[in-house]
Amino acid sequence: MINPNSVYGKYQTTTLTPEEAIIRLHEKVFERIERIKVTINELKAIGPLEFEKKKEQLEAISRELELILESIDVIKGMLSDETPDHSTICRFRRSLPRECMEELLLEINSQLEEKGFIVRGRKERVVDATLVRSACRSRKYIEGEIVEDRKEEEVESGGGSSIEKVEGSEAKEEVHYSKDKEASWVKKGQRYHYGHKVMLSVDVKGFFHNAIIETAKVSDMKLLIPLLSKMELCEETLIIGDKGFSSKENREYIEEKGCVDLLMHKKPRGKKLPNCLKTLNKAISKVRYVVEQSIGILKLHLGLERFRYIGQEENLKEVFIAGMALNAKKAVRLMV
Repeated sequence: MINPNSVYGKYQTTTLTPEEAIIRLHEKVFERIERIKVTINELKAIGPLEFEKKKEQLEAISRELELILESIDVIKGMLSDETPDHSTICRFRRSLPRECMEELLLEINSQLEEKGFIVRGRKERVVDATLVRSACRSRKYIEGEIVEDRKEEEVESGGGSSIEKVEGSEAKEEVHYSKDKEASWVKKGQRYHYGHKVMLSVDVKGFFHNAIIETAKVSDMKLLIPLLSKMELCEETLIIGDKGFSSKENREYIEEKGCVDLLMHKKPRGKKLPNCLKTLNKAISKVRYVVEQSIGILKLHLGLERFRYIGQEENLKEVFIAGMALNAKKAVRLMV
């Protein structure tokens, strides 16, 4: 057992993280070893009859050894602790900035490149958007008193009374919605969804590379340029997407970046789509399916069917964590 009143017991109650405490203790151990070496050299220089000095030096060595053993016990205790519970992991996760998640993803992807899972220098990015339900339910209620629109008061005038109509103030009402202020309603097909829209990009093997998040009611067309502006695009990078991203503005932006426009084409209103564009759409769809597969894994196996947190900043962290897990999962499958 570690004495909480000892020199090293204080590390159990400080605000240092376990990693920082272990590093600090490790440094202290080497400092004490150096002190022991110096003391042994001093002991050798003491004459054979100077017993009191020898006794003092031996006691100093004994104290240093006890502290070294104590610090080793502390390090062992820190390393052998049980797995932290969900609340500890959650607090640690919330303390990390979003930029840290992006850097972690880049580091993981660079390691996958070194192992050959992600082909270095590939110039394809497949993009798509998906709806993710909010962590909160969409509750709506009205708070406040409803004041009468007009108020009639009797006013005495002369010998009789008359009715005077006085304009009343409007009702002071507050309409309250869900706690998730950044979520919104959108209708897709015959179903209504309340939540957020995640726009992500993957490569042709389905490895996750980047993402942004917006409220659900934002059109897919408006999300392509913000996503591409976050990405480091090389010239001649193929931007592959479905018809939902087809717009003049998006195609011009892709051309300005020096990339290749492989967005599927929409049928012009009142006209037929030319056969050449139909053939191109079919060819694009044979590559674009990988992003649908990645979205399916993120939702079915990695918990992105519904967000766990409130706020787009926290939810985007969750998307990046799920993206890292997706890439690791794909790499393991390729190893088999």
